[in-house]
Amino acid sequence: MSHRIIWMLALLLTAAAGVRAQRLPFVNYSTAQGMVHNRTHTINQDGKGYIWIGTDLGINRYDGRTFKHFPAPAVKHYFARYSVRIGDKVLFAMDGIGLALCLGDSVQFICPKNLKPLNISGTAALSDRSFLFNEWQNGVVKMDEKGNAQVLHLPAIASNNSFVDMFRDSKGIIWLMSGSGLIVFPENDPAAARKLKALGNAYINCVRESRDGYIYIASFRGVFRISPQQRSQLSDAAIEPVFNKNQEVTAIAFDNTNHVWLSTVYDGIYKCDASGRNLDHYTIRNGLISQNTWNIFCDRENNIWIGTENGISKLPDHQFMSFDFSQVDFQSVKSSLHWDDSTMLLSNVMDIYCLRGSQLQRLKGFHSGIGYRSHILDKSPDGYLWVSKSVPLPAGNFKVYTLSFKFNGEQLTDSIAVSKLPGGPNEIFGRRGMISLPGNACLISTDKGMKVYRDKHFYPVVRTDSLPVNSLCSINSQSFWALLDNRKLVRYKILPLNAGADSFRLQTLEEDTSILNGKPVNSLFRDSRNRIWCYGVQCGAVILHLNPDGSIHHASVPGLSAFSSEIFNDISEDAKGHIWVATSAGLDEVTEDKNKFEVKRDRFGGRLCGKNIFFVTPFRAGLMVGSTGCAGIIGLQEEEDAYRPEVYITDLRINEITRRNLLYLELPELHPEEDNLRFSFTGIYFKDENLIRYAYMLEGIDKQWSTPSPEHMVTYSHLPPGKYIFHVKALAPDGLWSAKEAVFSFSIDSPFYTRWWFILLCTGACTGMLYAIYRYRIDQLLAIQQIRQSISKDLHDDIGATVSSISILANMANSDLVSEQKRRQFLDTIQDESKHVTESLSDIVWSISPKNDTLDIMFARMQRYASELFEAKNISYQFRLPEDISNIAFPMNRRQHVYLIFKEAVNNLVKYAGAGHADISVSVEDELFIMQISDDGSGFDIDSITPGNGIINMRKRAQEAGALLAIISKPGAGTRIRFMLRM
Repeated sequence: MSHRIIWMLALLLTAAAGVRAQRLPFVNYSTAQGMVHNRTHTINQDGKGYIWIGTDLGINRYDGRTFKHFPAPAVKHYFARYSVRIGDKVLFAMDGIGLALCLGDSVQFICPKNLKPLNISGTAALSDRSFLFNEWQNGVVKMDEKGNAQVLHLPAIASNNSFVDMFRDSKGIIWLMSGSGLIVFPENDPAAARKLKALGNAYINCVRESRDGYIYIASFRGVFRISPQQRSQLSDAAIEPVFNKNQEVTAIAFDNTNHVWLSTVYDGIYKCDASGRNLDHYTIRNGLISQNTWNIFCDRENNIWIGTENGISKLPDHQFMSFDFSQVDFQSVKSSLHWDDSTMLLSNVMDIYCLRGSQLQRLKGFHSGIGYRSHILDKSPDGYLWVSKSVPLPAGNFKVYTLSFKFNGEQLTDSIAVSKLPGGPNEIFGRRGMISLPGNACLISTDKGMKVYRDKHFYPVVRTDSLPVNSLCSINSQSFWALLDNRKLVRYKILPLNAGADSFRLQTLEEDTSILNGKPVNSLFRDSRNRIWCYGVQCGAVILHLNPDGSIHHASVPGLSAFSSEIFNDISEDAKGHIWVATSAGLDEVTEDKNKFEVKRDRFGGRLCGKNIFFVTPFRAGLMVGSTGCAGIIGLQEEEDAYRPEVYITDLRINEITRRNLLYLELPELHPEEDNLRFSFTGIYFKDENLIRYAYMLEGIDKQWSTPSPEHMVTYSHLPPGKYIFHVKALAPDGLWSAKEAVFSFSIDSPFYTRWWFILLCTGACTGMLYAIYRYRIDQLLAIQQIRQSISKDLHDDIGATVSSISILANMANSDLVSEQKRRQFLDTIQDESKHVTESLSDIVWSISPKNDTLDIMFARMQRYASELFEAKNISYQFRLPEDISNIAFPMNRRQHVYLIFKEAVNNLVKYAGAGHADISVSVEDELFIMQISDDGSGFDIDSITPGNGIINMRKRAQEAGALLAIISKPGAGTRIRFMLRM
């Protein structure tokens, strides 16, 4: 509680003093972004690049887009407070459960089979199948991946300790952290456990090993380290203090540049070098999400992750920090002055701020109205601060004059207008350049021309021209270039006016009016390669390449299109000779290779709060920049190794149904209807997750890669059958693609109607159908041919014979040798035969007509024929027919046979039976046609008579029709003819 009170009081005091803390580009995550719980105890990273987080409600995994919670199988909520990396996996220790191995999208929970209770504090991995963990009541426990647990027996020195955590170093030594000291033992010899004497009974929170083999130990007494040489005799090892602030350090991490990062209970985080020097301190005032930090971790991209009480803070760029000016009256930080090695002065036009260390404080003693030149700062040779101040006048005008202050590092005092000094001007144009002179003097440009300043006196300068000077650029102690108001460049030599006098005259050595070509340049900057950059607003720059004596050798003009903007506000140079151009649209870096410029536009992008960069100046092995709303310090240490993002396919939906399990199969086969697929993917790149882009391609559909975009899913619809390979790759903001593509191969089966066996079956079926149609056609033609032959035979046998008989009878009737009576008999016979021929022809025509192919029409003709004969012979008769026969078809060939058999039977009944009554019945039962003709005539013995042509013809026709014909008769008992035909 006392720590919190002290921290709150310090915060209030610094706020009252106008102190502004530097803002680092922290990215903060909490339950608002999807975490299951804010309190974060441990952070780690698996071999695939996923970030794993232990919280008060269990394990979270972060893939750069979403947080995923992994519930335990037996309990709803659990504490996940400790983790360690083993191979590609992350091992978690959890109260009430046991351990968990995490990798990619899976978590394997391992619960001890024979150990209760489970108040776990810390874990270490001996291998990927053997683990250690601390259990508060049972002590140190060894367990395999199947949950078989064994309590290790340690010496008495370690038996009664409340263990806090454990750590296994690269030499296989186990470090047991406890509330009363630090215990170490070899992993294969627990009985050799010894206590580290140098730490006594100190409460130990954390032990970590650096890349160079040092062991760092965090305790309530501070942070210490043990050198690699001292590790051979650990119990007696000497310890070296690294961090002795009165803060409880909870965790230690090492970044890729061998800096040490510390998290504390109440005081945010600290950063220092390996020995504890150059300490930087970051709290919520610097952008951290909480003061209470429980864990700190450096991932393989060199991002720093801080687990806190209120969520997670991520620091992706350690070399950039900013100071917020968004809450002051005027937010643009327009000028700076490097006062000394540790102090930078900044101006936002209205006030002056002092940056020392990581604190920015507004200086008392100066406040100005808003004016376009009030941001000019300069330091006189005798250590006074010159500041231009604007005073509002009526009608919106301003009066600008320069004040001189004493600056003691804390405040501004002894303010005096320079116009009150001997020979003093109203305004000093310090921003336009200052030429140092011997004797602690300087040459400056003022509203009263150029002056020499020394010891609070201003002395005149004699020159041949009188044009105002826009900018000065020193060449050496005796000459300089000046940019005059008419855009003329003049090189001057400085000469004393009189021996021993403080007045000077300028000798013109060289002048040029054509090089600038009318460009409205207003500033000059000389770089380390003896070049002068002439730049200004809306004109870019003209570069003067000088000879050793300072004269112009030649000029060059870099292309404006290469820069972020044509508005150049300032130009500076870093220690490596790189030129930095502050433009209205970003900070550009200019490098040179074989006399060719390469411009990196907007070098720091969104890390600067504003795009309009007003100034850039070297500071602390880096750069200080001023922008809209903030000032920033950019570190220019060696750039980190470029990191290529990892990319993974995270989900697969088929017809809107999740089928993620297919991603782990080799060439799964999908059904033909499963032709709508949606792939989701993510790129592991934590420098800035929002700037990663993706390109994808589906082999078999796409002919080239898609244009990179931030979209992390793609849908393919109505995919035809075939084999496919889906590729996706990730593009980092620095232009590096992922080292490997994520690939998923699959196939979509063809529908059954496109399979070879189905096509073969259909081909066979079609061939069979065609053959059947062909055979049917042939059979029809043969049937027609048979009918034709039958008709021809009938015409020849019946009608032909009858016509021949008629011809013979006609000749005989015309003979003179026959009597009249005989001639009449011949004529009657001819009449009968002619009638027979007519009936036969009518029967043939009727039988072959298609319109008569139904039973009702056939029965009507049969009934008409029989009734005429029966009534002529006075034979009573009865017809019995089916009720509904209108839609029953009867083919021509069968109809002819049935009708002629019926006709022959009725004709024989009338001629020979001597019957008084005839009975005719027709029925259709189960597609069987049955016709029966019976009479009550004399009958005959069917076995003793010789069949005539009528009976023979009936039997023959029945056989040709494929029917059964039965003739049943006895003398005196009548005759019955039964005809049956399958329809």
